[in-house]
Amino acid sequence: MALSLLDIDLADSELHENLLRMNTCILAYAGLCQAPSGYPDDENPKAPMSAMVQDLVKNCLDHPTIRDEVYLQLIKSTTSHPEPDSSTILKLWKLLSIVCWICLPSQLVYDYLRAHLRNYAYGNSSSFSKRKKEREFARYALKAVQRTHSNGGRKQPPSVDEMVAVTLMTPMYAKFNFLDGQSRSIMFDPATTTTEVLGNFF
Repeated sequence: MALSLLDIDLADSELHENLLRMNTCILAYAGLCQAPSGYPDDENPKAPMSAMVQDLVKNCLDHPTIRDEVYLQLIKSTTSHPEPDSSTILKLWKLLSIVCWICLPSQLVYDYLRAHLRNYAYGNSSSFSKRKKEREFARYALKAVQRTHSNGGRKQPPSVDEMVAVTLMTPMYAKFNFLDGQSRSIMFDPATTTTEVLGNFF
């Protein structure tokens, strides 16, 4: 893609190149092109291209303009894909879900994001009949948006375990063993706060 979806200053060559690199990361995650150079080989097949995804999310956390651009690219890419519920489109929905759990875009893009997710999650168009898995991810991503909006965005990219859980749309669990012999298992998600975790113990 030669141009950003945002109205950016093309004279800022560093920003422009970074935006294009993030777009290449999105396409690579979907299996549509080669990943940019500099990322290690995958070690966990359950979280493909995990280092690249972490780098993309870190750029979103560090640069609001890149964050908005990534969201716009993902909204565009998950809209009316010609191959419903295909491997390619589901990968894009998985990536969108990962980003939704970590940080949210500016208010203008946020409104577009929520409208997009609501449309796919609960829209009545007959065209959604072949997009059952996409609708599941839309509902899941909408939940992620609500949780992230409620608890505030994160400061760190997701771990590999978090990416695995998000792409499977499953919660995570942790078991705590105490000195008195008791144990407690808690369920959490990437937007869980310390207060929420402690609330499970008291």
